[in-house]
Amino acid sequence: RSGPSNEICIELSNDSDEIDLENGLVAYYPFNGNANDESGNGNHGVVHGASLTQDSFGNKDSAFLFENTTDSSSNRIVLSDGKGFNKGNDFKKLTISLWFQSFEQTDCSYIFRLQSTDGHAHLSYSVDDKVKFTLHFKDFTSKHISYQTESNKWIHAVSTWNGSVMKFYINSEFVGEEEAILTLHNSEYGNSIGANPLQNGLCSFNGKIDNIRIYNRALSEIEIKSLYQEENLSQITFLNTAGGDKNDYALSVQQTTDQGYIVAAITESFNSGDSDILVVKYSRQGNIEWAKTIGGKNRDIPRCIIQTKDEGYILSGETYSYGSGYSDVLIIKFDTLGGIEWTQTIGGSADDSAFSIQQTIDEGYIIVGQTYSYGTGGDIILIKCEQSGNLEWVRAFGGNNIDKGRSVLENNNGDYLVAGYTNSFGAGEVDAYLIKYNKDGDLLWSKTFGGSEGDRFFSIQETNENEIVACGRTSSFGTKSNDIFLVKSDSSGNIKWCSTAGLQSGYSHHLNEIFETNTGDYIISGYTDIENIGNGNAYILMFDSIGKFLWAKSIGKENFDIASSIQQTIDNGFI
Repeated sequence: RSGPSNEICIELSNDSDEIDLENGLVAYYPFNGNANDESGNGNHGVVHGASLTQDSFGNKDSAFLFENTTDSSSNRIVLSDGKGFNKGNDFKKLTISLWFQSFEQTDCSYIFRLQSTDGHAHLSYSVDDKVKFTLHFKDFTSKHISYQTESNKWIHAVSTWNGSVMKFYINSEFVGEEEAILTLHNSEYGNSIGANPLQNGLCSFNGKIDNIRIYNRALSEIEIKSLYQEENLSQITFLNTAGGDKNDYALSVQQTTDQGYIVAAITESFNSGDSDILVVKYSRQGNIEWAKTIGGKNRDIPRCIIQTKDEGYILSGETYSYGSGYSDVLIIKFDTLGGIEWTQTIGGSADDSAFSIQQTIDEGYIIVGQTYSYGTGGDIILIKCEQSGNLEWVRAFGGNNIDKGRSVLENNNGDYLVAGYTNSFGAGEVDAYLIKYNKDGDLLWSKTFGGSEGDRFFSIQETNENEIVACGRTSSFGTKSNDIFLVKSDSSGNIKWCSTAGLQSGYSHHLNEIFETNTGDYIISGYTDIENIGNGNAYILMFDSIGKFLWAKSIGKENFDIASSIQQTIDNGFI
């Protein structure tokens, strides 16, 4: 086959074995109802005066509250039961990771202290809202790194020391380093949380502390970032279901300007035909505010919903109930409360469908999908509509075989970027496809990515640097069995890197949507056919800014679960 651009994706090594957050773990205190060490090393804590409280996710009895007092013995947790950390060995390297929320301080307050026979390491918090990592030497000198933070906010602090250099990280971001050459000889006493027991009531902490980890090695930056994201996502703030006694499944979600959420779903429980469109508006807490069903006597499917600039909503999909063909592109505009303002069907006598919609700079809409009515049959279709829904233009693009557009966006220059896949062009059976159009729908360039087997893109996003990142699945690279496929290109579609990851060889992995986080990493929703991965088959994955696979989390229980859509929320969580 031939085409406008045949570009083979060069596979990058993506060995995730570098991230092992169990390796070197000496003690782990998740504070789930007690101060026990969950690392298996038996370094349990004994509570003196501190009380269990809510953690950063609002979970009861999942963190400890320390109240500033003149008697440090009544405001601390003594660690390791007097047996000493690290199984009697000296600390030649060290990592301390913890979460804290500081209230008003009256003195320099100890968050955590690791005692040594000839020095010690500690994290403290000052009256001017600075958190400090300090290493004390035998000659009573010290080295420290401090960082300005805010009180009353949960903060993740990680301090590392590799035997010669100490480093400090706040919320996974590097904030400073100092040279520090010493050995921390293991001590049986003085290891504590919330106070310095050797200073007669001085330096007692006032606030909450949670999720403390102690390692006998220095974690890498990528491990620190992975740990931060993992613990930040370790709790589900809310989980809500909507539906009836038949199949109902959501395909698209977006956070709204009131910090609630809008969801588009297929429903077979509340329908007048084969299946209908279900639109649900949730509050910030995940409570249903309103729900609407739309459909006719046949099958109607939503693919994408977004909030519009007038705080209404626009939905794209396909309908078998209305229009002129077997299936037509369906666009529905809703007001703020879910009332229908207008509908539009677009198509010919054959199958036409829409997978993605975005509002454009001129407040109109750009839609991408697939058409069998126009072009050569089975082509990518790009549709531009006015704000009122009136059709401006339609473009079909493809070759002699089947081509499909799955995701569209308007870039910062007002051009349109499309991700999908093609059977007409490229090097393999199916190739992943990127296309760029100008504002009038004229083709600027197209690029294929893949090898000899099937490779597909399902989602695209423009990065903060005006580059392009797309995700999908590949059978040409990785374990060659429908692996995770992530590609970064420049603004002209020239490949910068290609990343693959398979959670288990021989199983299929499907990525549905990608979102660049405010830290420049990539969060992706999808599902796998691996049985018993965690508690289900739906998962979310995190890659760093250069395509390094960081972690995957499963969502669900014993039956089949799919994660179709994902977005970062205003509070830095994910929906």
